[in-house]
Amino acid sequence: MIIQSIFKLRYSILLLCGLLGGAGSAMAGSELLGLLKVLKANGTITQQQYERLAAEAQKGVSDYVTSADSDKQIVINSKKPPVSNKKTDTNVKTRFGKNGGLTFTSDDGKYAFKLGGRLFLDGSYYDDDASRMGSGTELRSARVGFKGMVGEDWLFKAQYDFADNQAEVKDAYVSYNGFEWLNNGLTIGQFKEPFSLEEQTSGKTISFMERSFPVDTFSPGRNLGISGSHSTERWGLKAGLFGGAVGDVPEDEEDHGWGMAARVTYVPVKKKKRIVHLGLATEYREPEDGGYIRYRTEPETHLTSNTLVSTGKIHDVDYSTL
Repeated sequence: MIIQSIFKLRYSILLLCGLLGGAGSAMAGSELLGLLKVLKANGTITQQQYERLAAEAQKGVSDYVTSADSDKQIVINSKKPPVSNKKTDTNVKTRFGKNGGLTFTSDDGKYAFKLGGRLFLDGSYYDDDASRMGSGTELRSARVGFKGMVGEDWLFKAQYDFADNQAEVKDAYVSYNGFEWLNNGLTIGQFKEPFSLEEQTSGKTISFMERSFPVDTFSPGRNLGISGSHSTERWGLKAGLFGGAVGDVPEDEEDHGWGMAARVTYVPVKKKKRIVHLGLATEYREPEDGGYIRYRTEPETHLTSNTLVSTGKIHDVDYSTL
C-alpha cells in the first residue's frame, strides 16, 4: 500500500507538472516546489524523496517515473513546440479595372499583374476640295499587352500592336524605383522619349482622333534607351539616352543613330479646380551613318497617306536639335 500510494502521488505530481508546463515552465517550477514542501511537512514524503523530486521539477523539461509493477515509462515534456510565423498561403485578388483589363494582385499589394488591350476603329468622310483624300474606315489600333509590379520597386510593361496586318513592338521596358534621387524610376527598354506632354499622353485619352500637327511632326516617339525621372509636387525632370526603335536596321551595315532627350515641367498653380502646367523639352540626335532626317505630317488623320507638310529627305546631316 505504501508503494502504491507513493506511485499515485508521484504520478499526480508529474501530471500536475505537465499541465503547469503547458502554461509556462517558471509557473510550473514554483507551484510544484510549494506542493512538495507541503507534502514533506505532512510526512507524506521523506526528505530524500523531496530532494529528488525537487531536483527533477527544477529541470523544467521532462521527467519520468517507473512503476514498481511494470516497465512502462510515463514521460512528461514541458517544452512548447516552436511557433512559425511564416505564412503558408498567399491569396491573390482578381478584378476587372475601371479602365479595362484583368488585374491579379497579392494580399500585401507588393505583386501585381495586369492583362489588357485596346481596339480603335476609325472612320472618316472627306468633302474633297484642294486635296483629294479617300474616305473610309480602318482598324487604327489593335493592341494587347501586360504590365505589372514585382516587390515595391520593380515595374515592367510589354505591349504589341497588330494593326495593318503586322505585329509591332510598342512598349517593352523594365523600371526600377528604388533610388531616392530617381523617385519615378530608372527605365530600360523601348518607350517614348521625354518630349511633349501630348506625346506622353495615351492615345486613349487625347482630345481628338490623332495628335496635333507640331507634335506629330517633331516628336521622336518610341526608341530603345535608358532614362531616369525625378519629380516633386511642383516640378519634374526626365532625361535619357536613346538609339533606334525595335526593328530599325540601318542599310549596308552602317552604324545606328543615337540621341538624347530631356523634359522639365513646373506647376506654378495647383488648386482643386485650376492648374497651370509649364513644360520645356529638347532633343539632340545624330542619324545613322549615311542616313537622313525628314519632317512630315499627315492631316491629323491616319486614313489617308497624303502629307500636308514634308521637308523631304535631308541628307548629309551631322546632327539635329529640337
